[in-house]
Amino acid sequence: MTLSHTSDITIVGAGPAGAALALALAQGGLKVTIVDAQDLNVSPTGRDGRGFALSLGTSRMLDVLGVWSFLKDLASPIKDIWVNDIKSRFFLHFDHQDVSPYPMGYLVESDPLKQALQDSLKNHPKIHLISGKRAVTYEETSAAITLHLEGGDKLTSKLLVAADGRASTLRALSQIKCHTIDYKQTAIVCRIAHELPHNQTAYELFHPSGPMALLPMRGNTSSLVWTEKPGVASLLIAMDDKTFAAHLKARFPYLGALEVASPKRAYPLKAHMSYTFTKGRLVLVGDAARSMHPVAGQGLNVGFKDCATLAELLLNYHRLGLDFGRPEVLSLYTQKRLYDSLGFLGTTDALVRLYSNTNPALHLFRNVGLGVVNTLPFLKNKLSRRAMGLSDPTPKLLLGERL
Repeated sequence: MTLSHTSDITIVGAGPAGAALALALAQGGLKVTIVDAQDLNVSPTGRDGRGFALSLGTSRMLDVLGVWSFLKDLASPIKDIWVNDIKSRFFLHFDHQDVSPYPMGYLVESDPLKQALQDSLKNHPKIHLISGKRAVTYEETSAAITLHLEGGDKLTSKLLVAADGRASTLRALSQIKCHTIDYKQTAIVCRIAHELPHNQTAYELFHPSGPMALLPMRGNTSSLVWTEKPGVASLLIAMDDKTFAAHLKARFPYLGALEVASPKRAYPLKAHMSYTFTKGRLVLVGDAARSMHPVAGQGLNVGFKDCATLAELLLNYHRLGLDFGRPEVLSLYTQKRLYDSLGFLGTTDALVRLYSNTNPALHLFRNVGLGVVNTLPFLKNKLSRRAMGLSDPTPKLLLGERL
């Protein structure tokens, strides 16, 4: 039996970005249909092993959406960030007390975050959730857009949102072009137990083969993101945990004895940027719009800022009784998010290229750069606020304000 359903907005993808956007719009009074290809009624087999560094602004947004209460006891605050080139005596230190009394952010595991958001979707009266069905194609008129699902279901709304990840089906169907960067690196991700306390400090160490990050979790554990060339990463993944921990200790000697506390997983690293974030009545958010190297840990936060910006824009037009799906309205979203996204992508790309090499001239430049930035309070404050998700202009949701 096929379904024909009408709502104000249809979202494809019930991951963190799509789910957060659906909750924000529904909280503002809009009827939302959200579709995901995965059957969300079936528990996934195995955890994906990742930890997400959520900025202070993102945590405030999740609090407004009623999700943070399910996560706060699982989240570990990030109060300090240490950045260092492993071969240099210079370093860069960000202390949350220089900016605000609040943590710079929180480390939350991927699976509890997704589960809390999806449970909230299922319980919201203005959200119609369809899972286990894939988007096939869409068509639009001057007043509406209709999404066709496998099996023949049709979903009609004023606006269609692609929140379906970096390999977005809707982006491909719309023929929005994007530029892709293959870093030819692999991120090894797992949880590490360590002898000494991390004191809520996130560490970012730069090696010629790629950056290494340890992000504080509850107790004496941290989330490891170890970037290596694919061949080396394969060897590290294949190692037994004791040997792997010994290699890690040689590169990261600051937290005492180390033990692997979860399965190791590998993620090839690529980035992409869409040339535009809208086309007709279609709009891209999250990884469908852009993805980036995890060197700064901001990919998910940038996606949440997409959702906060878009929700605020759409609800403002909706409350004026205007058609928020018109291309000229959506172009405002592209203006607000495209250049900010290019800034983040450019910064992460430059960091990877600057530090993932053995060029002596660049080695001197980056060492001096770290030392200089560490002595400039104004610049450090600006970088800290950006990492906290509070750079101007800041959408209301990231300030903890309801829409």
